[in-house]
Amino acid sequence: MFRTAVLVAWGNSWLAGQAAADDLLDAVAPPRVIRDSDGEDRELLQGLRELQRKGVRGFQLALPVPGDPSGIAAEPQIIAAAVAAQAAAVAIGCDLLLLPNDAGWSALPYAAPMLAAAGVRPPAGGQSTREAEADLTDALANTTAQLHTLDLARMRPDFERILESGWLRSQSFPADLGERNLKLIHTAARVLQIVDIAQLDDGAALTASEARYRTAALKALALSARNALCSSVSAARLVEPK
Repeated sequence: MFRTAVLVAWGNSWLAGQAAADDLLDAVAPPRVIRDSDGEDRELLQGLRELQRKGVRGFQLALPVPGDPSGIAAEPQIIAAAVAAQAAAVAIGCDLLLLPNDAGWSALPYAAPMLAAAGVRPPAGGQSTREAEADLTDALANTTAQLHTLDLARMRPDFERILESGWLRSQSFPADLGERNLKLIHTAARVLQIVDIAQLDDGAALTASEARYRTAALKALALSARNALCSSVSAARLVEPK
């Protein structure tokens, strides 16, 4: 999920001329191969240049999960593939969807009706960055007491070590996203890490009812965090068509 978020953020910055190729390559961890829809493998920079040649104007992050395709409107098999990958980069302007794999990313044909209007991005849960930020803030406020009751740190003594060794510790994002989006990226990603850790066990839940209540609370929080991450990572302006 997070590797594709990095690709979207830095790919957009590179397309807009705000990031150098070296910065892009430094930020996106290997493996960095893009398999085009014609089956040809290209290194990241060559792959992005090929997408640029095909008319890509930017990327939109999607983080689909079972029951929530994250705004991806496509054939069932493509939705299933995106859900299995748990992340996708919608290539706006060239009708392709980049799905992460063990070698990098694979490009699949993807013609979303919502992309027909020039300059329109597919929404992350239908939210703007401001709306996603407000929704995540509300979700955190609503679940703070619940998470305290679940007592994650007590139930998992390695909680802080797992969190601090995570992806965010060493990852950078392009400055042209702006301070607000950069802050939201880190908040959303951290919340998703917390939810992932929490889902490793049932925490302090003692009954099946408590476990269900806990699962529902974590699911709602994860949805808000995914939408916030998608909106903030994808916030750069689209490149104007030539």
